Amino acid sequence: MSGKIKIAIIILALIAAVSAFRFIKTLKGGELSSAILGVSVKKTTPLPTPADDADHDGLKNREESYWNTDFQNPDTDGDGFKDGEEVLTGHDPRIAGPDDWLLGYLPQEKNLTKKTTSLLAAGLFEGSLKPSNPDFDKSISQLMDQMLLQSSANSAPNLAATIGITMVDTSPDNEKTYDEKMKSVSKTLEEEYGNFANLLKLMQGITTKTGEDKFIAAADSAATRTLNLAQEIQNISAPLNHADTHREIIAMLKNMSQSYGLLTNFNDMIQSLTALTTLETLYLTRLIPIIQNLKQ
Repeated sequence: MSGKIKIAIIILALIAAVSAFRFIKTLKGGELSSAILGVSVKKTTPLPTPADDADHDGLKNREESYWNTDFQNPDTDGDGFKDGEEVLTGHDPRIAGPDDWLLGYLPQEKNLTKKTTSLLAAGLFEGSLKPSNPDFDKSISQLMDQMLLQSSANSAPNLAATIGITMVDTSPDNEKTYDEKMKSVSKTLEEEYGNFANLLKLMQGITTKTGEDKFIAAADSAATRTLNLAQEIQNISAPLNHADTHREIIAMLKNMSQSYGLLTNFNDMIQSLTALTTLETLYLTRLIPIIQNLKQ
């Protein structure tokens, strides 16, 4: 299952949860209000009519004048989010994202869960994230892109091309020395693969305080190990013909270390789950081929 599909499942689960909450509260009557949603809607609030909201973007026509938006275009800045949705979540509807925060608003402390639930609430409120909406799939895709953008900003992935290494010529002696050192590294990488498998087993016990403590300790240890291993490999001089692969291994380990750090941030569960998906991808699609190549 791809990372994007997993994230989509998470989003749909959140939509289902928020929708169920709204439905139950509406049945009970009174005012629908939630700290998670960040919006307040009364049961007696009438649905907007074309006379009130010509472009069905969640902003009434008089509010379009206040925000200086196009009352006949539901997405004035063309960034994929309706004007009303952007205003509800603290974004400027006239400026395309991601740097479109309104004055007085700041990103939600880079908390991916808060940002996602805020966007979900806005999307449900103005209709783009209701399953009955003809553009539901498109809206989900746009929300996923926003999540991935924020997640990428949080993890600040290391790019192989930016990593500095010491390079030497491709003489037989240098090749032999490099191969010997990297064969030792391959054994350490195999051990790290086993450590990740054990960490996944520990996840089953995080419902208890003891289990949670063990999981956090194991993740913190893995973050330190992978970062130290990256530094160790970076100190190895690489022949010119191995430079790209050498940088790739270092970048992979540094990205693993960052993901382990995000994995235990239980105050931002979506970011934590995204970090887990990143680790699975790194281990399964990148680490295994690297180990196999080093053994040859």
